[in-house]
Amino acid sequence: MGAGAGKQAAPPAPPPPVQTAEAPKPILKKENSKISFRVAGDDEPPARISKRESFGDVKMGKQHVTVMSQNLFRVENAVTENQVNALQARSQVQENAALIQKNYSSAFSGNWQMINQNTDDLTRNRLAILSAWAAKATNGTQRALAEALMHKEKIGFLKHHAKLNEQVLDVTKTMAGVNAASIAMNESVMATNEEIVEFNGKYIEENTTWLEEGLDPSTATAAGADELFKSNLAFVGKLEKQAASNSLKLVDAIDAAETNREGILANEQDIYKRREMIRANRDLIRANQDKVRPASSVQRSTVLTRSAPCT
Repeated sequence: MGAGAGKQAAPPAPPPPVQTAEAPKPILKKENSKISFRVAGDDEPPARISKRESFGDVKMGKQHVTVMSQNLFRVENAVTENQVNALQARSQVQENAALIQKNYSSAFSGNWQMINQNTDDLTRNRLAILSAWAAKATNGTQRALAEALMHKEKIGFLKHHAKLNEQVLDVTKTMAGVNAASIAMNESVMATNEEIVEFNGKYIEENTTWLEEGLDPSTATAAGADELFKSNLAFVGKLEKQAASNSLKLVDAIDAAETNREGILANEQDIYKRREMIRANRDLIRANQDKVRPASSVQRSTVLTRSAPCT
């Protein structure tokens, strides 16, 4: 036999390890974003295993468990991070809704009523001035003119409020649309709740079966464990991608909520500034009232009586 006959051929080199779960790409921060997100663990490479590894070997089985634990931890971090950010986004949206309702109340129930009262008193002043002038009339022509001018004032008042009524109807139509959207939103929440109930019911049923019938470890096989591991690992990769996508959507949601907040606060300032103007007009109306000397008591007509913003 030759000198090299007793030597065994070197075993083939094992194939290089392959990545079995794709890590989510780092999320790019938007230039104008006021909050940044990350997928937890995005600075770490995903755990790897070799195609040759199998649960048939005890050591390899333990490595599989370690790999899955690492990947699951990454996914849990990403999902819980998104959960906290989603709660923040929802809280900001609900806070905005409360502030919008406050502004609406201030503008409609507050400023609106105050302005209309000013309009009523302003019109009453004008009618009182005309009535005093009519009392000084010396002939029928002058009295007829005075009556025509008072009728003109009442027509102008009615024209003004007819226009306001149309605007109120437009606002009411918009509010009806908001209510319809709110109903759809509630139905969506109810549907989600139903899915959660069904999910919980399924797992309760499985838990009951496990408790009553027990689990038989003797039925475990390496092939079955390998198949389940691969399936789990594939789902982990999908969940990481979904978490990364949700993170981007959360950036948009919180940016939108903060932009809306700026607009809401600006509206609030405008409402208060307009209220100051309303008060200033009120002072002028009262000053004119002190100067009016009606010939007789000017009764408020049904035209000037209003119990609601829209009649």
